[in-house]
Amino acid sequence: MHIRIALILAVFLTIILHEPANSSESIYFSGNSSIQVWRTHDTTGRIINTSLNRFRLQLDGIKQFSKGNISMLAVYDNEVLAGGLVKSSTFHALEKIPDPTFIDLSASISSGKSYRWTHQLTRAFLGWRTDSLKIVAGRQRVAWGSGRVWNPTDRFNPTSPISFDVDGRIGVDAIFAEKYVGSFGAAQFVAAPSNRDHGVTQKIVTRWRDTIGEADYALLVGSIGNELITGIDIAANFMGGGFYFELTTG
Repeated sequence: MHIRIALILAVFLTIILHEPANSSESIYFSGNSSIQVWRTHDTTGRIINTSLNRFRLQLDGIKQFSKGNISMLAVYDNEVLAGGLVKSSTFHALEKIPDPTFIDLSASISSGKSYRWTHQLTRAFLGWRTDSLKIVAGRQRVAWGSGRVWNPTDRFNPTSPISFDVDGRIGVDAIFAEKYVGSFGAAQFVAAPSNRDHGVTQKIVTRWRDTIGEADYALLVGSIGNELITGIDIAANFMGGGFYFELTTG
């Protein structure tokens, strides 16, 4: 797994650093570290502390051509989860469940009775964009829905069963395409393959989004496995405030 992560990063760098004629490029490196601490109770009622220490590196690149641009994003996380929760039987059971992804891009560096040291590629994708078309392939976030707390139309961004980061999303290994129509409209298409060993079902969905007046709306139809799904998403200004509505079937 360590080799797979290194190879993907090497491929991305090769693509973005290669300089064909009539092209220009920009590359940005950034990094940050964070610590999150939780105080909870175990099954006997004792107070236990758990911390998540994360060091993140991010590589953004864009190569501009006359007819469009190639972009890339790679986000590498190095994490240490330590404390009381790691010792619990519930955590031991959950960590045996693989992440719901098509490709496994995480690996253990070291582990002990009260800690887990891991690293992973949280995001890793390449994209092509013109004035009327956008195509993205790889591990990405397909951010659908306008709800502030819950997004029933967000069908592509699972959460790891042992994730302690409330804002963290694994992302989906997929191909995303978007064709811009008119001033605000766009037809979108997402295809994500299945991986039964990871509990991942094939997903193929098309979506239309547009704006009417002060209201944004989206309609979607597709399939998750053999199940047909449909959905609607509306976000609008209403009586000096905001109105948000999402509904899915299937």
